[in-house]
Amino acid sequence: MLARQTTDRLTADAIICGGPSILYGIAVETNGTNIAILTLYDNTSASGKIIRKVGVPGANLCGIYEFPVGLYAANGIYADVSGTGAAYWITFSTTP
Repeated sequence: MLARQTTDRLTADAIICGGPSILYGIAVETNGTNIAILTLYDNTSASGKIIRKVGVPGANLCGIYEFPVGLYAANGIYADVSGTGAAYWITFSTTP
């Protein structure tokens, strides 16, 4: 079984993993007013195949999405976040 890891709380676009990986979970936080949108790409930049895109209404405060089997990303995982006060965490593993 591959070891899962979770990022620290992130508030800007970032390369989550630079190579083959598996996405297991996403947590998105809002500022209580504005929508937070997180787009995850199978890439090391904000282009190419979208693995998952989620939007969390501001009043919801947070959204948690789990993928028990995992979503495979052949080229890495890049996170593109938008929304005033938005933050997120990603749970993933790298593949051998």
